[in-house]
Amino acid sequence: MRGFSLLEMAIVLALLGLMFVLLATPIVRAIRTDSVLRAKSELDRISESLVGYAQIRKTLPESLALAGQTRDMFGNIISYSADSSLVSGDMCDGSLDVASVAQLQVNTSSGVVGNVAFFLGTAGPDKQQSILTDVSVSNTSIDVRDPGDDLALYLTWYELRAAVCTAYGGDQ
Repeated sequence: MRGFSLLEMAIVLALLGLMFVLLATPIVRAIRTDSVLRAKSELDRISESLVGYAQIRKTLPESLALAGQTRDMFGNIISYSADSSLVSGDMCDGSLDVASVAQLQVNTSSGVVGNVAFFLGTAGPDKQQSILTDVSVSNTSIDVRDPGDDLALYLTWYELRAAVCTAYGGDQ
């Protein structure tokens, strides 16, 4: 009875390795895509909790710790920036308008979005931050034109006011 030669074993192992690489690549890609989708859903949930906080208190929290979460599912710190006048004043008492609030702006690939009430950003699965998300003052521009795998979410003053201040009822 004859066994396998060393050459035959090497060919079989090489073929098995090639098959593994060809099958593993789409699986890893699908897992990463699923993780990113879950992280985006997490940012949406945090945004909803910020709006809920504002609906109760008529102001935005100073930090995400007040809203309940400071890290994403990858362990990255979630950066939160809010217009300072929306953190310190009652956004529904009529004293705040677009001219006095929402000086935060976001540069997107489609153009500049002004009147941003708050911004959430995180480094994503590679843990390397590609966008500037460590901002906490008004009159600041955040560039998300080339985000890499970073995740970003923002809400404008109009959207926040419509969700929080029933007297405005979506009036823009």
